[in-house]
Amino acid sequence: MSDTERDTISPVPVSPRKLKGDVDSSDDESSEIVNNGGTDSSSTDNGEHLGTNGVADRVNGSATDSEEDMEENEPQKHEPVSNGNGFTKDGEPEFKPKKHNMATAVDKEAIKEAYNEVMADKNGVEWAAFTFTDNKLGVTATGDDFDSFKSHFGPDDRGFGYIKIMTGDEMSKRSKFVLSTWVGPNVSVMKKAKMSTDKALMKEIIQNLSVELQIENANEFSMDHFKAEVDKAGGAR
Repeated sequence: MSDTERDTISPVPVSPRKLKGDVDSSDDESSEIVNNGGTDSSSTDNGEHLGTNGVADRVNGSATDSEEDMEENEPQKHEPVSNGNGFTKDGEPEFKPKKHNMATAVDKEAIKEAYNEVMADKNGVEWAAFTFTDNKLGVTATGDDFDSFKSHFGPDDRGFGYIKIMTGDEMSKRSKFVLSTWVGPNVSVMKKAKMSTDKALMKEIIQNLSVELQIENANEFSMDHFKAEVDKAGGAR
């Protein structure tokens, strides 16, 4: 260092009182006094300090978070977002299949009325057809002609028929009643499986019957077949 530079640099005068104050303040900062296992609250950072139980407490709060704080800290739940290929980003199907209600709804009053009409004499009603619309079972038609009765039971239909069969001769005619069950070949397997349960519902209403028939095909759906089955069950020959 040249003599010129040495001459231009001069020490900055410092007050002895200032020096003493700095020393005192440094002593205060370095002396975190521990009393009874705790620390002075002036030594805390970010507004927190350790309580006597060692748990970080908030300066202006309690030892535990409030319900509002907990709700704010909870992860937000979002609706699944589709990625355009039929599945959500979570891998779940975008459109889940709906559960179908397979319970049978029975129009009991209408069925009972048709049932009583078939049992009555000389009113022109010899049969009643009960078929399904979706899962609803009701009265499809009543009448006296067998071919018309048969026409209500096609390949796509399932249901029940209740028909009066006259047996005996001119001196001794008797009415026999047949409950027939029909399941068309185009009916689904699930609906076919329900027919036994649905038949039990029908028999709670239709209780006067001589013969129960399970019609397997259209060829069995004839008056001759119905009469033959009634005879086998003990009807007049």
